[in-house]
Amino acid sequence: MSVTCSNCQHTTDEGVFCIHCGAKLPEKIQGEIGSSQPLSSSQGVPYGQAQFNQGTEPTSNSMLTKERMQKASESSKMYVSYVMDNIRSPYQRLQTISQSHLIQALVTMGIYALLIPLILYIQLQSSIGLFGDVPFFETVVKPFLGYVVFLLLIGTITFGVIVLNRYQASFSEVIARFGTILLPFVGLLILAILMSLLNIGMFMLLLLIAFTGAIFVAPLLVLLSYHEPGRERIDLMYSILLIIVGAYVTIRIMSGVLLPFVGQLFRF
Repeated sequence: MSVTCSNCQHTTDEGVFCIHCGAKLPEKIQGEIGSSQPLSSSQGVPYGQAQFNQGTEPTSNSMLTKERMQKASESSKMYVSYVMDNIRSPYQRLQTISQSHLIQALVTMGIYALLIPLILYIQLQSSIGLFGDVPFFETVVKPFLGYVVFLLLIGTITFGVIVLNRYQASFSEVIARFGTILLPFVGLLILAILMSLLNIGMFMLLLLIAFTGAIFVAPLLVLLSYHEPGRERIDLMYSILLIIVGAYVTIRIMSGVLLPFVGQLFRF
Protein backbone atom coordinates (compact mmCIF):
# COMPACT_ATOMS: atom_id res chain seq x y z
CA MET A 1 0.00 0.00 0.00
CA SER A 2 1.45 3.35 -1.05
CA VAL A 3 1.19 6.45 1.11
CA THR A 4 1.45 10.10 0.07
CA CYS A 5 3.56 12.25 2.36
CA SER A 6 1.63 15.30 3.55
CA ASN A 7 4.87 17.31 3.84
CA CYS A 8 6.37 16.92 0.35
CA GLN A 9 3.60 15.02 -1.52
CA HIS A 10 6.02 12.23 -2.39
CA THR A 11 4.42 8.82 -2.81
CA THR A 12 6.21 6.03 -1.02
CA ASP A 13 5.59 2.55 0.34
CA GLU A 14 3.87 2.17 3.68
CA GLY A 15 6.26 2.79 6.53
CA VAL A 16 7.12 5.12 9.37
CA PHE A 17 8.98 7.92 7.56
CA CYS A 18 8.90 9.43 4.07
CA ILE A 19 12.00 8.32 2.14
CA HIS A 20 12.15 11.69 0.34
CA CYS A 21 12.01 14.30 3.13
CA GLY A 22 12.16 12.23 6.31
CA ALA A 23 8.79 13.38 7.68
CA LYS A 24 6.52 10.93 9.48
CA LEU A 25 3.83 9.48 7.24
CA PRO A 26 0.23 10.57 7.93
CA GLU A 27 -1.06 7.17 9.04
CA LYS A 28 1.74 6.88 11.61
CA ILE A 29 0.96 10.29 13.05
CA GLN A 30 -2.75 9.46 13.23
CA GLY A 31 -1.95 6.19 15.01
CA GLU A 32 0.18 7.99 17.60
CA ILE A 33 -2.71 10.28 18.59
CA GLY A 34 -5.17 7.38 18.76
CA SER A 35 -7.38 7.85 15.72
CA SER A 36 -7.59 6.16 12.33
CA GLN A 37 -9.63 9.02 10.84
CA PRO A 38 -8.31 12.44 9.77
CA LEU A 39 -8.51 14.93 12.60
CA SER A 40 -10.95 17.79 12.42
CA SER A 41 -10.73 21.08 14.24
CA SER A 42 -13.29 19.83 16.76
CA GLN A 43 -11.23 16.76 17.64
CA GLY A 44 -8.20 18.56 18.99
CA VAL A 45 -4.98 19.94 17.56
CA PRO A 46 -5.05 20.54 13.77
CA TYR A 47 -3.11 18.04 11.70
CA GLY A 48 -0.59 20.60 10.45
CA GLN A 49 0.16 21.69 14.00
CA ALA A 50 0.53 18.06 15.12
CA GLN A 51 3.00 17.46 12.31
CA PHE A 52 5.07 20.44 13.42
CA ASN A 53 4.98 19.26 17.02
CA GLN A 54 6.27 15.85 15.96
CA GLY A 55 9.47 17.51 14.79
CA THR A 56 9.08 17.14 11.02
CA GLU A 57 10.76 20.41 10.14
CA PRO A 58 13.79 19.94 12.40
CA THR A 59 14.18 16.42 10.99
CA SER A 60 14.19 17.75 7.42
CA ASN A 61 16.67 20.49 8.28
CA SER A 62 18.89 17.98 10.03
CA MET A 63 18.92 15.73 6.98
CA LEU A 64 19.74 18.66 4.68
CA THR A 65 22.56 19.79 6.95
CA LYS A 66 23.95 16.27 7.06
CA GLU A 67 23.77 16.00 3.28
CA ARG A 68 25.61 19.29 2.83
CA MET A 69 28.29 18.23 5.27
CA GLN A 70 28.75 14.96 3.37
CA LYS A 71 29.08 16.82 0.08
CA ALA A 72 31.59 19.25 1.59
CA SER A 73 33.57 16.32 3.01
CA GLU A 74 33.58 14.54 -0.35
CA SER A 75 34.68 17.72 -2.16
CA SER A 76 37.51 18.22 0.34
CA LYS A 77 38.69 14.65 -0.12
CA MET A 78 38.59 15.05 -3.91
CA TYR A 79 40.70 18.22 -3.73
CA VAL A 80 43.25 16.66 -1.37
CA SER A 81 43.52 13.67 -3.70
CA TYR A 82 43.94 16.03 -6.67
CA VAL A 83 46.75 17.90 -4.88
CA MET A 84 48.57 14.74 -3.80
CA ASP A 85 48.37 13.23 -7.29
CA ASN A 86 49.74 16.31 -9.05
CA ILE A 87 52.17 17.89 -6.59
CA ARG A 88 54.67 15.03 -6.92
CA SER A 89 55.13 15.24 -10.70
CA PRO A 90 53.21 18.31 -11.85
CA TYR A 91 54.55 18.54 -15.40
CA GLN A 92 54.51 14.79 -16.06
CA ARG A 93 50.84 14.64 -15.11
CA LEU A 94 49.92 17.84 -16.93
CA GLN A 95 48.83 16.08 -20.10
CA THR A 96 46.35 14.00 -18.10
CA ILE A 97 44.58 17.13 -16.83
CA SER A 98 41.31 17.84 -18.62
CA GLN A 99 38.36 20.18 -18.19
CA SER A 100 36.96 17.77 -15.57
CA HIS A 101 39.64 19.19 -13.22
CA LEU A 102 38.51 22.79 -13.77
CA ILE A 103 36.92 23.27 -10.33
CA GLN A 104 40.01 22.02 -8.49
CA ALA A 105 42.23 24.22 -10.68
CA LEU A 106 40.10 27.31 -9.98
CA VAL A 107 40.31 26.60 -6.24
CA THR A 108 44.10 26.42 -6.57
CA MET A 109 44.17 29.73 -8.42
CA GLY A 110 41.98 31.26 -5.71
CA ILE A 111 44.35 30.07 -2.97
CA TYR A 112 47.33 31.47 -4.87
CA ALA A 113 45.56 34.80 -5.37
CA LEU A 114 44.76 35.01 -1.66
CA LEU A 115 48.15 34.09 -0.21
CA ILE A 116 50.16 36.92 -1.79
CA PRO A 117 48.11 39.83 -0.34
CA LEU A 118 47.75 37.89 2.92
CA ILE A 119 51.55 37.84 3.33
CA LEU A 120 51.66 41.62 2.82
CA TYR A 121 48.85 42.09 5.34
CA ILE A 122 50.72 40.07 7.96
CA GLN A 123 53.86 42.13 7.43
CA LEU A 124 52.02 45.43 7.59
CA GLN A 125 50.13 44.33 10.67
CA SER A 126 53.34 43.41 12.46
CA SER A 127 55.07 46.63 11.37
CA ILE A 128 52.45 49.33 11.87
CA GLY A 129 49.79 47.45 13.80
CA LEU A 130 50.83 49.25 16.98
CA PHE A 131 50.08 52.61 15.39
CA GLY A 132 46.76 51.75 13.75
CA ASP A 133 44.69 49.10 12.07
CA VAL A 134 45.66 47.89 8.60
CA PRO A 135 42.58 48.01 6.30
CA PHE A 136 41.78 44.38 5.47
CA PHE A 137 39.64 45.15 2.41
CA GLU A 138 42.20 47.40 0.74
CA THR A 139 45.14 45.19 1.65
CA VAL A 140 43.71 41.70 1.09
CA VAL A 141 40.26 41.57 -0.52
CA LYS A 142 40.85 44.08 -3.33
CA PRO A 143 44.25 42.64 -4.37
CA PHE A 144 42.80 39.12 -4.12
CA LEU A 145 40.10 39.95 -6.66
CA GLY A 146 42.73 41.64 -8.83
CA TYR A 147 44.96 38.57 -8.75
CA VAL A 148 42.05 36.29 -9.70
CA VAL A 149 41.35 38.42 -12.78
CA PHE A 150 45.08 38.65 -13.48
CA LEU A 151 45.57 34.86 -13.42
CA LEU A 152 42.56 34.35 -15.69
CA LEU A 153 44.05 36.86 -18.15
CA ILE A 154 47.38 35.01 -18.15
CA GLY A 155 45.49 31.77 -18.78
CA THR A 156 43.58 33.46 -21.61
CA ILE A 157 46.82 34.66 -23.23
CA THR A 158 48.21 31.12 -23.00
CA PHE A 159 45.04 29.75 -24.59
CA GLY A 160 45.31 32.30 -27.41
CA VAL A 161 48.87 31.23 -28.25
CA ILE A 162 47.81 27.57 -28.17
CA VAL A 163 44.95 28.31 -30.57
CA LEU A 164 47.31 30.21 -32.89
CA ASN A 165 49.38 27.03 -33.12
CA ARG A 166 46.24 25.06 -34.06
CA TYR A 167 46.54 22.70 -31.15
CA GLN A 168 43.28 21.06 -30.15
CA ALA A 169 42.40 22.48 -26.74
CA SER A 170 39.39 24.03 -25.04
CA PHE A 171 39.57 27.14 -22.89
CA SER A 172 38.40 25.27 -19.77
CA GLU A 173 41.07 22.60 -20.29
CA VAL A 174 43.85 25.19 -20.64
CA ILE A 175 42.68 26.95 -17.47
CA ALA A 176 42.54 23.57 -15.69
CA ARG A 177 46.15 22.84 -16.67
CA PHE A 178 47.28 26.35 -15.77
CA GLY A 179 45.69 26.11 -12.32
CA THR A 180 47.18 22.66 -11.76
CA ILE A 181 50.73 23.73 -12.60
CA LEU A 182 50.38 26.47 -9.96
CA LEU A 183 50.39 23.88 -7.16
CA PRO A 184 54.19 24.02 -6.52
CA PHE A 185 54.04 27.83 -6.39
CA VAL A 186 51.15 27.66 -3.92
CA GLY A 187 53.41 25.45 -1.81
CA LEU A 188 56.13 28.11 -1.94
CA LEU A 189 53.64 30.76 -0.84
CA ILE A 190 52.49 28.64 2.10
CA LEU A 191 56.12 28.25 3.12
CA ALA A 192 56.63 32.00 2.69
CA ILE A 193 53.69 32.85 4.91
CA LEU A 194 55.03 30.54 7.64
CA MET A 195 58.44 32.20 7.40
CA SER A 196 56.75 35.60 7.53
CA LEU A 197 54.99 34.66 10.77
CA LEU A 198 58.35 33.58 12.18
CA ASN A 199 59.97 36.85 11.02
CA ILE A 200 62.41 35.05 8.71
CA GLY A 201 63.43 37.59 6.06
CA MET A 202 63.96 34.99 3.35
CA PHE A 203 60.19 34.84 2.79
CA MET A 204 60.51 37.71 0.27
CA LEU A 205 62.69 35.54 -1.96
CA LEU A 206 60.10 32.76 -1.93
CA LEU A 207 57.39 35.32 -2.67
CA LEU A 208 59.32 36.63 -5.66
CA ILE A 209 59.98 33.11 -7.01
CA ALA A 210 56.32 32.15 -6.57
CA PHE A 211 55.13 35.28 -8.36
CA THR A 212 57.51 35.27 -11.34
CA GLY A 213 57.36 31.48 -11.69
CA ALA A 214 53.57 31.40 -11.82
CA ILE A 215 53.45 34.21 -14.39
CA PHE A 216 56.38 33.34 -16.68
CA VAL A 217 57.07 29.63 -16.12
CA ALA A 218 53.63 28.09 -15.61
CA PRO A 219 52.14 29.35 -18.94
CA LEU A 220 55.16 28.02 -20.85
CA LEU A 221 54.77 24.58 -19.27
CA VAL A 222 51.10 24.58 -20.25
CA LEU A 223 52.11 25.44 -23.83
CA LEU A 224 54.69 22.66 -23.88
CA SER A 225 52.10 20.15 -22.69
CA TYR A 226 50.31 20.68 -26.03
CA HIS A 227 53.42 21.00 -28.17
CA GLU A 228 53.81 18.54 -31.03
CA PRO A 229 57.02 19.04 -33.06
CA GLY A 230 56.28 19.65 -36.72
CA ARG A 231 52.61 20.55 -36.22
CA GLU A 232 53.00 24.03 -34.73
CA ARG A 233 51.95 27.02 -36.83
CA ILE A 234 54.32 29.38 -35.02
CA ASP A 235 57.84 28.48 -34.05
CA LEU A 236 58.07 27.48 -30.38
CA MET A 237 60.52 30.31 -29.68
CA TYR A 238 58.07 32.95 -30.91
CA SER A 239 55.19 31.31 -29.06
CA ILE A 240 57.15 31.59 -25.83
CA LEU A 241 57.99 35.23 -26.56
CA LEU A 242 54.30 35.98 -27.19
CA ILE A 243 53.34 34.60 -23.80
CA ILE A 244 56.14 36.47 -22.00
CA VAL A 245 55.30 39.79 -23.68
CA GLY A 246 51.59 39.28 -23.03
CA ALA A 247 52.25 38.54 -19.36
CA TYR A 248 54.49 41.59 -19.02
CA VAL A 249 51.93 43.91 -20.62
CA THR A 250 49.18 42.51 -18.37
CA ILE A 251 51.32 43.16 -15.29
CA ARG A 252 51.99 46.75 -16.34
CA ILE A 253 48.29 47.38 -16.96
CA MET A 254 47.13 45.84 -13.67
CA SER A 255 50.01 46.95 -11.45
CA GLY A 256 47.79 49.58 -9.83
CA VAL A 257 45.31 46.92 -8.70
CA LEU A 258 47.90 44.40 -7.55
CA LEU A 259 50.32 44.78 -4.69
CA PRO A 260 52.72 47.76 -4.75
CA PHE A 261 55.84 45.60 -5.07
CA VAL A 262 54.63 44.30 -8.44
CA GLY A 263 54.65 47.78 -9.94
CA GLN A 264 58.09 48.48 -8.49
CA LEU A 265 59.43 45.14 -9.70
CA PHE A 266 58.57 45.86 -13.36
CA ARG A 267 59.17 49.63 -13.40
CA PHE A 268 62.29 49.73 -15.53
